Amino acid sequence: MEAWQKYRKASFRGVEFWPLDGDGEHGRRTVTHEYPQRDVGLSEDLGKKAAPINLQGHTVGDDFLEQAKRLIEACNKPGPGALVHPLFGTLQVVCTGCRPNWTLASKGKVVFSLSFIEEGENRYPADNADYTELAAKKAEASLGDFQDMFGELIDLKGPGWISESLAKDLTGALAMINQVVSVAAPGGGASAALDLVAQAKALASGGTAGQSAGSIAGLGLGALNSLATEADPAAALWASLEVSKFGSLPGSSGASTYGGALAAVPQTTAARDTQAANRQAFTDLVRRLAVTHGIQAALDMDLDNYQQAQKVSGQVNDRLDELMLEAGDNGDDEGYLALRTLQVEVIKAFEQKGASLQPLVRAPVPPAVTPSFAMAMELYGDPSRAEEIVRRNPGVMHPGFLPSGDEVEVLRA
Repeated sequence: MEAWQKYRKASFRGVEFWPLDGDGEHGRRTVTHEYPQRDVGLSEDLGKKAAPINLQGHTVGDDFLEQAKRLIEACNKPGPGALVHPLFGTLQVVCTGCRPNWTLASKGKVVFSLSFIEEGENRYPADNADYTELAAKKAEASLGDFQDMFGELIDLKGPGWISESLAKDLTGALAMINQVVSVAAPGGGASAALDLVAQAKALASGGTAGQSAGSIAGLGLGALNSLATEADPAAALWASLEVSKFGSLPGSSGASTYGGALAAVPQTTAARDTQAANRQAFTDLVRRLAVTHGIQAALDMDLDNYQQAQKVSGQVNDRLDELMLEAGDNGDDEGYLALRTLQVEVIKAFEQKGASLQPLVRAPVPPAVTPSFAMAMELYGDPSRAEEIVRRNPGVMHPGFLPSGDEVEVLRA
């Protein structure tokens, strides 16, 4: 085989052309440093050059014009593309120049002058996104999305007891929210939250609960956010997860101890089918709004170690998984996708939070008498962190006497 027969037919982005000739430039990028009283300099290597690749080729044949147009379109597309080079094989390149030349004297052919630069991998992309903020915005939007879904599904046509049944479910949900909030922040620590529930209860007893169940439930569940502000985000998260059990069947693993269990509706008639569908839509609404409020509370928590971030993330995502499974079993594709999209943002947020936190570890205490400030000095070089060590270890009876020869739980230094 002749040497020239080993050349490959050239192409760019899959558009072939016949190569005529080409050239390039290769070498290293350097900076040369010259020093006083030295006869030679020193070249600092900065890596391989971004070598230009220049090719001349042509399109020929009965469809040479169509080939030429396709090659021009390929060169005009943004981003890198695959170039099959006659000598070097397949390269990822960016086209930096495309000059088609033709003459009437040379019929049936368009000659191209093409210039390329080899494209490298963007190995270290900068990611400055605040995923906690993005997750918080997604949670806020999801509250409205879930109420909109409920509004589309609810059907109050038919006998009056259909609306009465929904109103009864609403009253039960508000009672549960009231009980859970009271337990989460006893001693008057949730007065504003309880005021919201009281307002929702007053609206529910006004005779229009059937028509406005979604908005009334939304008002009552807003107490969970108020609880996070007034009392503690951790308490609000716990309360949200408890309220999200509303509607669980008695005896099931998710049945709440706060009166959220509902008896199943016997689907014996078309009206009963409507009642059952309304109950499903309403319980889905309460559960989803409660978990979303819980997500908002979790994002507001001041986390101080990696394990805590993992625990909180696990609690929220386990509940989201349960709700997505229920949505899938019920054929609720819209609800499933909304929950899944929210979960993706939550996972990103807690991954980012966890990456900035140190894990808890077990540190051995010397056999001699060791005060907490000495341990803090040894671990962190900061005796002021002695209080932190005592706080993390409730078994420590006195800050001057850590348990000799035992271990204490501390943040990794």
